[in-house]
Amino acid sequence: MIKRRPVSVRSTNGFALLTAVWIAAILAMLTVGLASQYSANTEATRLDMLRLKHNFLHQAGIRHAALTLASNRVAVAPTGTPAHILNLNLRAGSVMIEVENEAARLDLRYVADDVLVAILSEVGLDSASTATIVQRVQALVQQGKPLTYRLLREWLESTPGAYQRLIPNVSLHNGVATVHPQLASEMVLSWLPNLAVADRQRLLLERQQQSLVDARIPNSLALVSTPVHHTMLDTRLSAYYRITVTSKVGSATRVSSEVIKMTNAEGRLYDSVARL
Repeated sequence: MIKRRPVSVRSTNGFALLTAVWIAAILAMLTVGLASQYSANTEATRLDMLRLKHNFLHQAGIRHAALTLASNRVAVAPTGTPAHILNLNLRAGSVMIEVENEAARLDLRYVADDVLVAILSEVGLDSASTATIVQRVQALVQQGKPLTYRLLREWLESTPGAYQRLIPNVSLHNGVATVHPQLASEMVLSWLPNLAVADRQRLLLERQQQSLVDARIPNSLALVSTPVHHTMLDTRLSAYYRITVTSKVGSATRVSSEVIKMTNAEGRLYDSVARL
């Protein structure tokens, strides 16, 4: 007859305790993992919703600006301010819209080489980089290829901050080598060759003194005369507008810019040209 060794109660309890500890540890890890995943998914969902709201507000701001431009194209009185602010409040958030006519900027595709050199030097490029970009712009123009903001960003990435300093003062859409005397910034005016300092100061002084009957949109600026005559000054407005939308959702703020072209095409108010 085989004798069985009795199992002690103590050893059985120890094994059960060890098993319970392992199960508790595994459950704790699963709980932490699930909680982390839930938290990450919640944050991702929040960011996606925030992005969607900002995109919606951007599009709403662009359309509001285009509608305002279309409705005021004839009626708005002359004004010399270079930018105009519109405000829009929606359920998704609030929007501040800055409207600027692209005639305030020099078109890099059409300026003379010496002007382009002055512009690139002003934003911090060295002589070698400046010469390289001038050659690239010349090549694109000669080949009839478009110069895009994406290309400019790539060309300027070796000089930190150059793209951000350049973009507010240049355009790629006007199709002319002139700027509007009442809209161009002081920096843009300083780039115009043979424009005397006294004439530049006269333009800026006239802009400050000009009464603002209606400062919403500068659609009648073509009627504004200028006391200074220069081959690169032209009082005609461009069909292109740069719209800068500052959208606010809760405490989150985003700034985005887009160039649009106002069109008289039936059923179409404007064409989106480029996101900056």
